[in-house]
Amino acid sequence: PGAAVLPTAPVSQDASVITSLFIDEVFRGMGMEAVLLDAALVDLIKLEVPAVEAFGLRDSKITGSVELDPMVRGLVAQRNKIGLMEVAVLESAGFEIVADHPVLPRLRMEMPPQDPLMTAMEAQLLLASVEAH
Repeated sequence: PGAAVLPTAPVSQDASVITSLFIDEVFRGMGMEAVLLDAALVDLIKLEVPAVEAFGLRDSKITGSVELDPMVRGLVAQRNKIGLMEVAVLESAGFEIVADHPVLPRLRMEMPPQDPLMTAMEAQLLLASVEAH
């Protein structure tokens, strides 16, 4: 449906948006999310964007008592297919929640980030550990 119809839309006018990260099922949970997200952030830093926003998924809320409207339920059901990012991954990269929602909050990072991104060496070590599996 696009980011414009998500419950915490719209994205701030000064921000670029990362709408999805596609990680093959074999590599999910191995840190590849951080590598891919950092690569996108490096590109946005080069473009000198003032901020970046993303919509995150609170996975723990899916099975909880939160009543999901049909659109949100459909997104959650297709989360891996559409590359919906987890809030924890975004927060670990330095994003902060700016528009809260029980399942799909919108997060933001001012650019350049305060904390350093993953170094090339860290990314190579992570990739090497994935290749070893």
